[in-house]
Amino acid sequence: LFVCGAVDEWGYLRTPQQELMSGWYAFCQGQPVLTKTSDLTRAIRLVQALDPVGVGARSLGECLALQIEADTRYNVLRKLELSLCYHLNDLEKRPREQWAQVLNCSPEDLREALAALKKLNPYPGRAFAAPEPLGVPEVVAVQQPDGSWKALCDERRYPLFRVDEASVASAKAAARNRDEAKQVETWAEQAHTVVNAYHDRNETLRRIAQKIFDYQGAFLTSGGNPATLKPLTQRDIVKAIGYTDGTISRAIKDKCVRVATTSKLLPLKAFFSHAVAAGAQEGAVACSDQWVKSALKALIAAEDPARPLSDEALVQALAQKKIVLSRRTVTKYREQLNIPSTRERRRRDP
Repeated sequence: LFVCGAVDEWGYLRTPQQELMSGWYAFCQGQPVLTKTSDLTRAIRLVQALDPVGVGARSLGECLALQIEADTRYNVLRKLELSLCYHLNDLEKRPREQWAQVLNCSPEDLREALAALKKLNPYPGRAFAAPEPLGVPEVVAVQQPDGSWKALCDERRYPLFRVDEASVASAKAAARNRDEAKQVETWAEQAHTVVNAYHDRNETLRRIAQKIFDYQGAFLTSGGNPATLKPLTQRDIVKAIGYTDGTISRAIKDKCVRVATTSKLLPLKAFFSHAVAAGAQEGAVACSDQWVKSALKALIAAEDPARPLSDEALVQALAQKKIVLSRRTVTKYREQLNIPSTRERRRRDP
């Protein structure tokens, strides 16, 4: 339990071993005495045996190695993958061909092993980290008389400003020679460049937000109810506006929206959702994955704790709501929501 308390929000045990031992002494006031590092190592190994796999690791390499060792499936490249885990910091210091010679493997096996490492989870505790609080909103959503929504940049965060042309003219008139006049012109051009870039940045954000609001007006009107969220991806906005995918990503990163006349704050990323295709069943509807997850959470919250719903039962319950999914998809969404399996929910019930 003491080691668990030292694990950070990403799932890593970053506290040095000697610091842990001295911390244990202060925590227990010397009783019982911990003098053997082997006892601490054994406690760390016990923590590393817990879920999610990789938790309690003291480095990225150890985190990935724990996940490889926990995979019971046959893997001909397992030994090579484990070797790579402890060379992560040195991989860029040599060409891949040299690494293949050092590790006594073919370049093809090396590429395959590296690709396998990239599929592992480098932050096993991230799914359990508390969400970061939203900052000052940069966009305000104002509802128009016709029910539509208008996007405005929040002037409390980014007030409008301009170049004082009268001051520029006064400085030019006061110039004593040609060099001073040229310097004033240079400063004025720099000021105009900054102002224009600032306004372009705000206009880019406003245009992107406006296009999002045009798609997700019902979501705004509902105050952020996932059931009203339409399928919308960044690619849709790229096609509608013409900006690049990178521009869209940078513009919406860490941005939030304030709904006018309320205190509601919504992250801009919350307006995006992938489409879940309608099944072949008659009456099935296409909807967003956020809507499906919301419905899934509601079903599990209302279940009988003594008889929790299986994934197959959840499939049938969602079908009654005209949401047709495979059992595998339901399992994937349940795991993304950090909801335990049927057996674990029954076992946790007091």
